[in-house]
Amino acid sequence: MHALKIVLKVLAVIALGIVIAILVITVTSLRTRVCDSGAVTLPPASVSVPKELADIPGYVRREAVSYLTFPEWYIVYSAREQASYLGAGKLPSGFPYLTSAAQFWCSYQKTTALAEQAGQVEFLDKVMLVVIGTSFSAEYEFKSLYENTLGRITELFGAVPEDAYYSAFAADYAKFLDTVPWYDYPFWPHFLELWGSPTSCPFNPRSCERRIIYSLEFIVKAGYGWAIGNATHATYSPADLEISLLVRAPLPASLASDARIHVVKTFDDSTEVITVPRYQEFTTLMQLFADKNVEVIDIAGGSNILVSALSPAGATYHLSGQQFSSMPLPTDPNTERILIVVPVNQLMELIRGMEVGTGVESIRLEHIYDY
Repeated sequence: MHALKIVLKVLAVIALGIVIAILVITVTSLRTRVCDSGAVTLPPASVSVPKELADIPGYVRREAVSYLTFPEWYIVYSAREQASYLGAGKLPSGFPYLTSAAQFWCSYQKTTALAEQAGQVEFLDKVMLVVIGTSFSAEYEFKSLYENTLGRITELFGAVPEDAYYSAFAADYAKFLDTVPWYDYPFWPHFLELWGSPTSCPFNPRSCERRIIYSLEFIVKAGYGWAIGNATHATYSPADLEISLLVRAPLPASLASDARIHVVKTFDDSTEVITVPRYQEFTTLMQLFADKNVEVIDIAGGSNILVSALSPAGATYHLSGQQFSSMPLPTDPNTERILIVVPVNQLMELIRGMEVGTGVESIRLEHIYDY
């Protein structure tokens, strides 16, 4: 009997290894299929950063950060897609987990190649992306396997209160990721809240199953997030929350009075250095700058910057900059996410072109990836 137990354990380990290998091979195969052949060669930096700008503390930042940031944001977009998918009343088993994981690695491959061209890529940059990418892939591979086996079986018992709770959680989580790293999300309070929420358990098997699987997710993410957060804070310096720009002065009154914008230095040639918030607010403010015809001359000393947009599948790109990648949205193959490298001095033109429908009428700005 003892020998039989050992054999069964060995077989279970082998079976698990085979399943993991199949999932990894599937994601690798999908990455090859979802990755287009687009590529771009960055133009050489046009001019060096003027001394009067370089001497301003914190003004110059690494252009490579713009490209390396996209894989992190892809995880945010995937969280939004999942929240929208579940919020529409669709079942978890139908979400394209493996395609999403494959697209992460496709974006990693393409954007790190761009970052290498820009230079100043640090070892820890790639370490961080590999860690979060591996975690993201592992989560989605497990969910794909689970939701398409036991999860699909319990779906036969119909929707339960836990499904509604998780859908609301997914929407809140996606919104949180716009400005804060995932590991700072309060997973543990959601675990406690889940167990105080309405349930159909034990009368509905799916209600019991969902309560258990969602509880496990919250517990694992709370613990893993705590570990990753501590490791991140111990390894990396706190992120700068603002970025510097050189713009033509004066700014329109509506922008000059905006509390998010601070003037650092004014020059005799009617230009001034300002600081603005990074991340999602940076994109919002750049759209306002384009609307008000503000001339953005320089952003943190960078020559080019990465932009993503959404457009109809197969549309031809005619706007400023160079499109170097397109990937269909996993939940909407009729829409593509396109990546564009644009010279900093053409960024406003690109944004205005999207807004007025120049070239591709329905192209929509998604995000501008600051340094």
